[in-house]
Amino acid sequence: MQKERRTFELDGIEIRKADDGKVTIRGHAAVFNTLSPLNFGFREKIEPGAFADDVDGDVLAFWNHNSDIVLGRTPDTLRLSEDDVGLAFEIDPPASRADLIENIERKEVRGTSFGFQTIEDSWEKVDGVDIRTLIKVRLLEVSPTPMPWYPTTDVSVAKRSRDAWYADENAGINDIDLRRRRLRMLTV
Repeated sequence: MQKERRTFELDGIEIRKADDGKVTIRGHAAVFNTLSPLNFGFREKIEPGAFADDVDGDVLAFWNHNSDIVLGRTPDTLRLSEDDVGLAFEIDPPASRADLIENIERKEVRGTSFGFQTIEDSWEKVDGVDIRTLIKVRLLEVSPTPMPWYPTTDVSVAKRSRDAWYADENAGINDIDLRRRRLRMLTV
């Protein structure tokens, strides 16, 4: 099976600070029963249940489909479920990825995406346009991305304080000059 990727533009971004200080990225990587724009000569939609077999499987969260930047993995740092909207996710990214969280907060990254292999799909022609319906897929990954395929998703960030992030990043580092250099990098 060939791996495919789909991205969605965010409908809105909400940022919250969690009481425990952790960052959590949450939202929907896919929205059910919504047609994509015309891409590669066809439009696409996703049926409810398309991801049901994989929400408890081994799935990764990447940044922009880049497997070098792992944000989470099921079941501990990535949680998935299907709800009335679509494929819901929660990612607990590493503290070292504060730059990526900032890109979401600043609305420079406005999309989410998913990588998959097709298990079952159907095609129809409506008003001269080919429509593909994803019925069942093997979910491989979800990814925040700046270049979405679909125009509808949502995401929110519950953010740790910078002080908590800095403390975690510097735990065990006794060199005061090194800690100061790292703090300057954060404030540039």
